[in-house]
Order: sequence, then structure tokens, then C-alpha cells
Amino acid sequence: MTDQEIVAGRGDITQASRTLGLNIYDTPLVGLQTFFSSSDTGQGSGAVAWLTGNFDGVGNDGAGSTEIAQLWDNNGTLGWILYWYYHGSLQASTSDATNLGQGPGALAWLTGNFTGSGLTSIAQPWDN
Repeated sequence: MTDQEIVAGRGDITQASRTLGLNIYDTPLVGLQTFFSSSDTGQGSGAVAWLTGNFDGVGNDGAGSTEIAQLWDNNGTLGWILYWYYHGSLQASTSDATNLGQGPGALAWLTGNFTGSGLTSIAQPWDN
């Protein structure tokens, strides 16, 4: 078996047949170190986009930590999984995330405080 590199370009979807592994690195006072590592998060690794932001305003620091949003193609509908690190373990929210009522295609995926709520929102520009 050889190593495989998966590269996604515009309009491509990254695909893999295995589960999602995740490393989180942090820079405490002594330099870059592995903060969290899991070879199996219990989720699939395919995605149309990976985004970061403070999407839910909740965090173990009381002020809201940065989460990872995995947007994925669920048979033609857009699904998402939100990941966050909490009290020593990775958490994943999958409730009501398998169909956001939209398709998975996009010209780009953008994040920002678009609604003025102070939380990160996701914008999906698409070709109509």
C-alpha cells in the first residue's frame, strides 16, 4: 500500500474511504506541540469545505473557542459537523446537521460576522 495525497481544487470534493483523524497543535510557552490527537474521530473524512470560527459562542474558556466546521455532500444536500475541544476530548455535533436545506455546491466558502451577532457565520456564494 502506498501513501495517497488527496488534493481538492475549485469545484472538487475531497474524498477518502476512511474515518477522520485529527491533530490539533498549540504553541504553549515552549513552542509548537501536539495538543490533541485522534486517529479516529468517529466521523467520515470527506468534505466540500473545512472552515474555522466561533460558530456557537460556547467554549470551555467561557468566551467561546474556535470550532471546526466540516461541510459535506449528503447525497446532494448540504450537511455539516461542528467539532470542538472540550475538557480533554474532541466533541462533534451531528444533530440536525445532515440536511441544511441547500445543495453542497459553492463558488467559495466564506466565514465572517455577517449578521452582527459576534459569532462566525458561513456564506455560500453559488452560481444560479
